[in-house]
Amino acid sequence: MDFKTSRSRWTAQKAEEAADQLLLYAVTLAELSRSMGLPARLHFATITKAKIPVVQLLPVETDPGRVEVLTEIIAQVWQAIGTGNFYPTPMNCSTCPFRSRCPAMSRK
Repeated sequence: MDFKTSRSRWTAQKAEEAADQLLLYAVTLAELSRSMGLPARLHFATITKAKIPVVQLLPVETDPGRVEVLTEIIAQVWQAIGTGNFYPTPMNCSTCPFRSRCPAMSRK
């Protein structure tokens, strides 16, 4: 279960969009759950930051195909980091914590 706070209630679609990290946690958990004979189910637990907070439990389906795609993306990013390649996303530049060290920013 991944605990989140939010300004508003989450929808099932929001949980699905945010599921990548939770799916990767599940890959790590899978071996442990198999060895102990315990089922592993994925959920987001959200609590709204409202005057009257609302707690939600939203299930996330395990998708081996999505995990495979995520694993490939992580491998590519890891390889890029290892070779020193940086691919800035301009829409995030103003809030990026690595802006001062970014090769793309030094060219501006």
